[in-house]
Amino acid sequence: MKIKPPCPYAFSLVGRLTLHYTLASFLILLVGSVLMYLGLIESFARRNDNYLDAQVKLIGQLVQKGDQDALKREVLYEHSPVEYISHYERVLDEGNRVLLETPSVWKELPPELFNAATAKGNKKVQRFADGNLYELKSAWFPLASGEKRLVQVALEISQVEKIRADYRNELIAVLLMGVLLCGGAGIYIARRNLASLRDISDTARRITVSNLDERICNASLPKELQELARAFDGMLDRLKDSFESLSEYSANLAHELRTPISILMGEAEVALNRPRSAEEYRQVIESELEECQHLTRLIESLLFLARFDRNEIELKPEDIDVCALVQGIWEYYSPLVEEHGIVFNCTGDALLTADRELLHRALGNLLHNAIVYNDKGGKVTVAIRQLEDRSVEISLGDTGCGIPPETLPRIFDRLYRNDRSKQLSPMWPGLVLPIAKAIMELHGATITVDSEPGRGTTFNLRFPPPVA
Repeated sequence: MKIKPPCPYAFSLVGRLTLHYTLASFLILLVGSVLMYLGLIESFARRNDNYLDAQVKLIGQLVQKGDQDALKREVLYEHSPVEYISHYERVLDEGNRVLLETPSVWKELPPELFNAATAKGNKKVQRFADGNLYELKSAWFPLASGEKRLVQVALEISQVEKIRADYRNELIAVLLMGVLLCGGAGIYIARRNLASLRDISDTARRITVSNLDERICNASLPKELQELARAFDGMLDRLKDSFESLSEYSANLAHELRTPISILMGEAEVALNRPRSAEEYRQVIESELEECQHLTRLIESLLFLARFDRNEIELKPEDIDVCALVQGIWEYYSPLVEEHGIVFNCTGDALLTADRELLHRALGNLLHNAIVYNDKGGKVTVAIRQLEDRSVEISLGDTGCGIPPETLPRIFDRLYRNDRSKQLSPMWPGLVLPIAKAIMELHGATITVDSEPGRGTTFNLRFPPPVA
């Protein structure tokens, strides 16, 4: 399988976490800074409006009272800066003649600039040739004589604008500095919290075939990484089991191949040791042919399992009368049955959709085992049952020696044989049951076994209903 090379432009996990953390921090700081800036502007605007309204109201009250001295003091002399703003006033009659105004600065603010909008209570901000910024307001006040006076008030808010500009620049500087600090903190936090991943990587690099017992998961890992570590440890457990199984499989295979080859070589050496008659040579050839057949069965079985592992076996399903198939297999083994004096009983019937050749091989392997490992004069029973959903159950039992409990979990391991199987069936390698299980899995079926030493063994096969 072709492995795709890693992307040279891929970000590291630390880089991604830092980038996301920095972007999130930038957005939070940006929103906070904008809200603070808007809040400051709103506060200044509200304060300026209140101050301007209060000043207009004060001048209007002095005009209505006719207190000229207080009015002159307020308009002519009390126009110095108050906190951060300066105010300027003017009083006009109905003919727009100036009755009283703050000196000097009003040349920059002629009466015409105060339009009808300011008289209705609205404010107007203008920037003029002197470079200053003003907020304007005007209002009419009636006198007791029936006349009216127009009061115009201006606030110089240039200093307010400077404060706002300085505050904006400071916020931008704080925002940039905050982003840099958040980026640095993000790198530190990401590296510190991803140290566990580096530990996992270091441990994984140390693990080889010789130390598959080493594990990664420990209590110091974060909860999320513990799940990853447990999954990795589970993979190591499976790898360890696979390596042990492969090692044992290789040893058993070497033994199975060595035995017939040793026999072939030994018989050939004996035959060539001295001149022999044609009959003796014939016996040697027949014996070697038997060993060659043993090797052929072994190789064919290994090839079948290899093709099964690579999913190269293609099923050829057809409708099969299970009882007739079992009867045919039993008749094939009739010489062996007569030798052992086995009684056979087949009950039930079912129509099964499966690959005839493979099903014949699986049932043949199980029936052969039931004969070989049975007692003299024993019994083999096959019970066939078709359920309502058209699934099929086949139960195949014998009254033989049974399987010891300690070896029962391993009977489907490839090339595994206990002492009893080597004694009763020396010419059959431990591939009979693994092949039967592989054929069942190809059909989506299951195979289970119940056994009790001295009372026999029963294999239970369950085939799923056919796909519509």
